[in-house]
Amino acid sequence: MSRSVYTPGPWTENACEVQASDGSPICEMLSRPDDPGVRYPNSPEADANSRLICASPDLLNALQDVLDACEHWDDQDDPVLVAARIAVAKATGEPCVEPTHFNCCHAPKDLGHMFGCPNSEENIIGVDLQGGE
Repeated sequence: MSRSVYTPGPWTENACEVQASDGSPICEMLSRPDDPGVRYPNSPEADANSRLICASPDLLNALQDVLDACEHWDDQDDPVLVAARIAVAKATGEPCVEPTHFNCCHAPKDLGHMFGCPNSEENIIGVDLQGGE
């Protein structure tokens, strides 16, 4: 499996900014209007988002290692492996290779294109991948 080119980890949080190991900025965290915190330092949602973003290089590498270790398994259609391949494709910008998902936005074809996908006039708004509201 090919590895993506991105700013190497570890990524850390410094005030309201996620930074690379050399201190260069990756992104700035902002509170959403419906977030209970008025500003980033008081925002539980922004803190959780920051932790997830900081962990993303490690998560991607670990998931790629798991997929590499499972490449000789008989059941490559196992839903866990399918979900892992979709997540890696989404993170790396690679086309989705799952026949039941769109290549462009990785959404299940039975749900339609995801919100913001340039290939659909009718985007899903507020629907999760399990089909809930």
